[in-house]
Amino acid sequence: MGKRKTAIFVFGVMFLVLWLFMSIPVYGTEEDNFSATLTDYDGEVLIQKPGEEEVLIQKPGEEAWLLVEKDMPLEQSDRIRTGSFAFAEILIDDGSLVTVEQNSEITLSELSADVGTKKIESTIFLAFGRLISNVARFMHRDSRYSVQTPTMVAGVRGTEFVVEATDSEKTDVGVFEGEVAVGCVDYDGKLIKESEVLVAHGNQTSVQRYKRPLRPFALKKEMLLHKKRVLLLRKKAIERRRDLPKIVHRRLKVHKETLKKWNRTKQERLKIKREIIKRKKHQKRTKGKLPPPRPRR
Repeated sequence: MGKRKTAIFVFGVMFLVLWLFMSIPVYGTEEDNFSATLTDYDGEVLIQKPGEEEVLIQKPGEEAWLLVEKDMPLEQSDRIRTGSFAFAEILIDDGSLVTVEQNSEITLSELSADVGTKKIESTIFLAFGRLISNVARFMHRDSRYSVQTPTMVAGVRGTEFVVEATDSEKTDVGVFEGEVAVGCVDYDGKLIKESEVLVAHGNQTSVQRYKRPLRPFALKKEMLLHKKRVLLLRKKAIERRRDLPKIVHRRLKVHKETLKKWNRTKQERLKIKREIIKRKKHQKRTKGKLPPPRPRR
């Protein structure tokens, strides 16, 4: 009887350990150093990778943008831009889900995960447009998620909110669940801690450049128009968190396939770039020179 009890106890402990292991979000392994995935998109969505400008830019003033791929991994300093009637969905490895709405541009200015402590730090800079966030309740107390615009910083812990930056002078923040700390930024783009206000669910605030946020007030009609998309994101967030291990596993394969496509694109653009340089050099050599005489008939 004693052996039976011991066996049951051991089995129970093993089951508990396995359950806890399965409950922990999956983070990048040694082979996967990424911390986020572009899980869905529609319409024209472009990405700019740091260090690719020299190869991709063909003429002055041009920016180096590439087409995104579904389930491709994202990393720190990536810029994403959406066109009209387009959107991009980003899943961070802590389970937080973000939708970049149409005519928007973001930069993943901070994105890092500690495999050992499960601590994730992520900051999204919204240059313009609209961002809807469904932020998971972090397992590590020092994990951090924030959204920054030219006028403010919004820091959260397990909440749903909308950030809208129609221009570089004003940002609106609407909270649909949880609480968000909103503060203005100084001339260097850094948070002025003393300016922070706490915006509870059902409320919003506005932040003008270099001015303290307005005292929180009830969600306006314009902000409430986003409620359906907030609820849709909530539903998708549950599915994405459930499928997180599969998504993390799949993105490595997509990453390799994406690199092959990008390399072909870069080679094509590099070839064009060389031809342009060659043509310019030829024009410079022949500038001011008379063309050779035509042969007489």
